[in-house]
Formats: sequence, C-alpha cells, structure tokens
Amino acid sequence: MLWVLYLLWVPPLVAYELVHEMAEGEIVDLGWVLTAPLNRWLRGHSRVALMCSAMNTCLVFYCLGVLVQECWGGKQTRGLSLLLMILLRACLGSVTRLPLSREIIRCGTDFPPRECSFFHLFSGHTSMVYLALSDSPFTIPLLTLQSLRLLTIRGHYTADIILGLLMVHLVR
Repeated sequence: MLWVLYLLWVPPLVAYELVHEMAEGEIVDLGWVLTAPLNRWLRGHSRVALMCSAMNTCLVFYCLGVLVQECWGGKQTRGLSLLLMILLRACLGSVTRLPLSREIIRCGTDFPPRECSFFHLFSGHTSMVYLALSDSPFTIPLLTLQSLRLLTIRGHYTADIILGLLMVHLVR
C-alpha cells in the first residue's frame, strides 16, 4: 500500500520541481532529464550515433516489411491498424505541433531524413515496432532500446512514446 502512495506522490513532486527550475521557453521532459548524460556522451561519439541511427532505420524497414508481408499473407488486421495509426498521427500532428529540441542529434541514416518535416505528436517509431513485433519475444527489449534512443537523441518527448504505445491498443 505504501508503494501506491509513493507512486502518487513522487512524480508530481518531481514534475513540480522541474517546472520551477526551468528557464523561460525551455522544454522540460522527465525522459530527457534522465537521458541527459547519454545525450552528452552521444554528442561526442558521432560514429555510435550514426550506428544507432542506421540500426533504427533497419528496424523501421523490417517492421514495415513484417506488416506488408502479413497483409499479403491474408492477415490485414495489423496492416489496417498501421494505416489507421498513420491517419491518426497525421491528424494529431496537424492539430498540435510540438517544438523540436535544440539538442536534437541528427544523423544521415535517420528515418525520416532530416529534410523531412514530420509530425512530432506520438511516436510512429514506437507504435510501429510495437504493432509489428507484438508477438515476438524481442518486443520489450526492442521497445526499450528504441525509446531510450529516441529520448537520448531528443527525437521525441516521453509523452510521445507513451502515447504511441497507447495508440496501438486503441487501433488494434
């Protein structure tokens, strides 16, 4: 019972402290605060950032391949769910534009490419990985690594990642 009180009391207290310490116009995100050391380290190791970016792009295209293969194999449910998620993401993204971080780490192998203006509100990477690989034993480790990477490079807010996971449950 004590842990329930802890969970109800500590996150608002931490958020309150973070909000009162931020400068005018600064973005405050708990996931970004927790991954700040990784962000600083990755800035100094561009080859590692490039490798993570390439692995992310491979994962995205692998998940797209899984979903396309299922559609051609007669299981249209996940393919239709992906199309619905893309539509919802486009709608939510056009209604709410969140600012990109000044600390974002971009690489040449990222998907989408840096020239693309993509909707920031809910993480399409996270939702697609979860949707495509939900039956795989590697789902949780891949989602953890994907979320950690997105937070470290400042590609998404914590709320975007959580909302991406919730959207999969909504459209399934």
